[in-house]
Amino acid sequence: MEHRKKSSSKKVKVPKTAIALISTLGIGGTGALVLKKSYETKNDFENQNGRENSWFFQSLLMDEDDFVILDVGDHNTFGVLLQGKKMNYLQEHRISFGIVITSDAKNERDIYDDVEYAKGLVRDYRLEMPVYLNIDSIITNDQLNNEMKTKIIRDFLDKCSANGMYVGISGTDTNLCRVKNNCGITGYDAYLIQDSEIIQYDGVYHLYRDLKGRIHADSNLAEVIHSRSLNTDSRFCADVSYVMEEGEDITDVALQYGMSVSEILSFNGLKRRDLEAGTTIRIPCAIATTGKPKQLDEPIRGCDISYAQGKDSDWEALAENFEFIILKCSEGMSKDDCFDYNSAKCGQYGIPYGVYCFNAYHHKNCDDMEMFEKKQEDQVRFVLSLLENKKVEYPVYLDVEFNGDISEYLTPEEVQIMLDNWAQKITEAGYTPAIYCNQSEFRYLQSCVDYDLSDVFKIWIAGGEQYYSDHRDIELEDVHPSYGILESDEFGAEMVQSTSSAINAGAGNGEGHLDIDFSFTDYSQEDYITSTADIKEFNRFLDRDFAMPAGAGTSLVLLASLGIVLGKIKNARKRKVR
Repeated sequence: MEHRKKSSSKKVKVPKTAIALISTLGIGGTGALVLKKSYETKNDFENQNGRENSWFFQSLLMDEDDFVILDVGDHNTFGVLLQGKKMNYLQEHRISFGIVITSDAKNERDIYDDVEYAKGLVRDYRLEMPVYLNIDSIITNDQLNNEMKTKIIRDFLDKCSANGMYVGISGTDTNLCRVKNNCGITGYDAYLIQDSEIIQYDGVYHLYRDLKGRIHADSNLAEVIHSRSLNTDSRFCADVSYVMEEGEDITDVALQYGMSVSEILSFNGLKRRDLEAGTTIRIPCAIATTGKPKQLDEPIRGCDISYAQGKDSDWEALAENFEFIILKCSEGMSKDDCFDYNSAKCGQYGIPYGVYCFNAYHHKNCDDMEMFEKKQEDQVRFVLSLLENKKVEYPVYLDVEFNGDISEYLTPEEVQIMLDNWAQKITEAGYTPAIYCNQSEFRYLQSCVDYDLSDVFKIWIAGGEQYYSDHRDIELEDVHPSYGILESDEFGAEMVQSTSSAINAGAGNGEGHLDIDFSFTDYSQEDYITSTADIKEFNRFLDRDFAMPAGAGTSLVLLASLGIVLGKIKNARKRKVR
C-alpha cells in the first residue's frame, strides 16, 4: 500500500542544551514569558512520548516528535474548554494527536451519536493518532447488563472501523480486563491506564499511561495510520436510508434492523407523528452499498480465512499479498471464533472483504421439512445480525459443501427452499447473495432449480489443477488462476478457489496453508463516501473556535493550558440532524 509521508515543514529542533525563549502569548492583554527546555533523552522513534489534554504552555515543553491524546468528551458534553483551539494549535505545529471519546452511553442511540461526533472530528481535523472509546463509564454502569455493555462498545468500534478510522478502546487496566474477559472484545488496539504496579491486561495495546501519568508508545501509530490512509473522511461510508411506505409501521422497521423504535426516532430527531409515506430515516447500524462492481480483464488475487488461521496471521503480508479477503462469519448459528477479529483487521488494513456462512442444516440433522425451513431462516437471520456495522463490500456466500455425495444430504425440494431463502433475505438486506461449492456440487444444485444459478447468485467455485485432495506446499507466487473454471460457460463463476495449499502468504496457522482465490470482479467501492452534510452536528458550547474577549485575564489562560474540562450538562441543547 502507498505510504503517505509527513510534510517536511516541521519545526526547527532546539538542541538539548539550548533554552529557547518564548514570549508574548498576548491573550487577555497579558504577555507570557515561557522557558522551554527540550528532553534530555532522545526518542527511539517518532511519537514515543505522549501527553494528555495538552494546551499551549504544555505544548511548548513538547518535542515535535511527541504526541497528544485529547479527551474530547462525548456528543452530550456541554463543552471541552477551547477544544478547537487546542486541535488547531497542534495541527499548526505538526504535533500528532488522537482523541478519546469519553462516553456514558446507555443505549444504541447514544453510542451512534458518539460515532457521529467522532466522524465530525475526523472530518474537521487531522487525527494522526487513534480514536479511542473510553469504556470506564460503560463497563461500570450498574444499570446495563453484560450483553448491552458488549453491544454498545462493539457498535462504536465496528462502526468507526467501517468508516476507516484507526479505532480502539481506552480505560483502566482493570476495566480493559473486564472488557476482554466478559465482553470477548479482543480485535482492537487499546490505550491502557495503569492502575496498579503490574499490568494485568494481556490484549493488544500500544499506548499506556503509567502510575506517574506519563504516556508511552511502543510503536509509531501516526505512521501506521498514514500508511493505511486511515482517519480520513474519504473512507466514510453511508448509513442505510429507509423510506417509509404508505401504511407502514415504524415498529416493523425497527424489528428488521434490531434497534428500538425510540432509538431510531431519537437518532433521526423525529417523533412518531412526523412519520408518513415518503419520510426518509437513517439506520445507523446498517451500511449502504453503492456503486457498481468493476469487471476486470485479468483476475485479482484474494484469499479466504477463518478460525483455522487463528489470530497470529501477518496482516502486513496479507494486505500486501491480496486485493480482497473472504471471511468465515459463521457455521449455522455459531459465529466463527475469529470473525470479529478478522473483520476488525480488514478495517484497520483497508482490505475489502466479503463473508461466508457454512450451511449446517440438511435432512440428516432436521426432523422434518418444517424444521429444515426454520433452520435455514434462522441461519440467514443470524448471518445478517453479524453484519451490523460491518462494511461488507464483496458478496455474502452460502457455503454448500459436504463430505460425501451432496444428494444424500439435500433433496431437490430442500435445495430450492435453501437457495430461495438465502437469495431473498440477503438481497432484501442490501447485500449480494452468492454460493460457494465445488464443481460436482454446483451441478447438483443447478439440476434442482429451473433457473440459471448465475442469474441469481454470484458463483464461487473450488477446483483446478492446483486444488489437491491432500495438503501440499505451494509458494504463493506459484499459484495461478483456474482459468478453465473461470472461463467455463457451465458455471458462470466470477471467482475460483484455485488451491488450499499456499504457503508463505501471511497465514498464521501452524502449516501456514491458505486458500487462494481469483476474481474477475472487483467489488471494492470508491464511492462509498457520504456527504459531510450527512454527519450529525451537535451544538456544544465552547467546542468551536471563538475570540477570547480582551481582559479575560491570565487565570483563564492558565486554566486553558491545563486542559480543565467543563462539567457535563446533559441535554442542554436540542440536538439536530443536518
